[in-house]
Amino acid sequence: MWSITVKRSRKHAICGVALAVVLAFGCAPTNAMAVESEPDLTEAQSAMVIDAQGNVLYEKNPDEEINMASVTKVMTAVVALESGVSLDTVCTLSAPALDENAMVAGYQSGDTSTLRDLLRAALVYSANDGAYEAAVAVAGSEQAFVQMMNDKAAELGMNNTHFENSHGLDAEGHHSTVHDLTILARYAMTKHPFIADTVRQTEVTVPIGGNNVTLPTVDTLLYSYPGLLGIKTGTGNHVTAFLGCARRNGVTLYTSVLGCQTKEGRFADTASLLDWAFGTYDAHSYATPRLREGSRTFAYNFAFSCVVSPDSYATGLSWPDGGDISCKRIVPRDRLFAPGDTVEVRQWTQGEHVVSTCSYSARSQLGRTASGFGLNDTIFPWLSVTQAA
Repeated sequence: MWSITVKRSRKHAICGVALAVVLAFGCAPTNAMAVESEPDLTEAQSAMVIDAQGNVLYEKNPDEEINMASVTKVMTAVVALESGVSLDTVCTLSAPALDENAMVAGYQSGDTSTLRDLLRAALVYSANDGAYEAAVAVAGSEQAFVQMMNDKAAELGMNNTHFENSHGLDAEGHHSTVHDLTILARYAMTKHPFIADTVRQTEVTVPIGGNNVTLPTVDTLLYSYPGLLGIKTGTGNHVTAFLGCARRNGVTLYTSVLGCQTKEGRFADTASLLDWAFGTYDAHSYATPRLREGSRTFAYNFAFSCVVSPDSYATGLSWPDGGDISCKRIVPRDRLFAPGDTVEVRQWTQGEHVVSTCSYSARSQLGRTASGFGLNDTIFPWLSVTQAA
């Protein structure tokens, strides 16, 4: 076994990162393909379910503007995480005056908390005081923070969404749509591991007033729906809502229901959306990480080649009677690679719909490059490559 030390250039690192994000994420869901059956909804005035690629599997009144209540806190967390303020920042709290019946964790004026714990209380327990205090800690005032929320909504293409506060308590002009909220759910869950990890917790323990207090989740669907990953409930004076995410057999779906009448109804309609989608569309696997799929010439010694394999599992849904699935390969101009470089991105499509996307990278195992005289490089031992910083 040989060991070759490789000092990677900035060019290789930048090119690899740039190619890896090609086609990996688009915010706006694409239109739904016609399917004969529909989910059985009992309360939702509007509803939507999309897949991990943003394809719309079902929609009902997708652009109707409705109060989204505490689903708001997902955007609060996104903006706080992208503000540059450390989650470990210690905040001195002011205990704002909120509606008498508002869900609160119980912070008092003069208490201290980290931004991390404020967001955890807001996302899991739906603590309105936690969301407010997080906003003030980040922007200096809730008003300034709300402007940041609306700016982020515009950036994501949430064109029918407007925020009036950071917590979601009823306010004139505070609304969103299921179309916009599925954009937010997909963005939050894929771009921010803190959110994805937090919203699947059944409880969180945070310090309040000098004591450790355990706050249970308000997302009770986590207990009963197999594969549910969160993400946020909403309860207003007259409507309820739920923004959901679930994964089964490697397939991830995002749901949104608005305008429900009861807490149970929003969960029942979410379960119906998920059951229908998982049962209607066929799941396929397209790539398995670390499974060797060829080799490419090693940039620092042409006598060797790097093993190439997928970076992750690639799964996706196909539409009933939607036609064949084709694969498009995006390959960089460079044909020489060092371990860790992205070699190509593959995108599987069915008609106009992107079914799945996966990047493929060069690995740290090397083999002899074929000589061209009938020798096969698989007869040579694989070599390990040590990458130097």
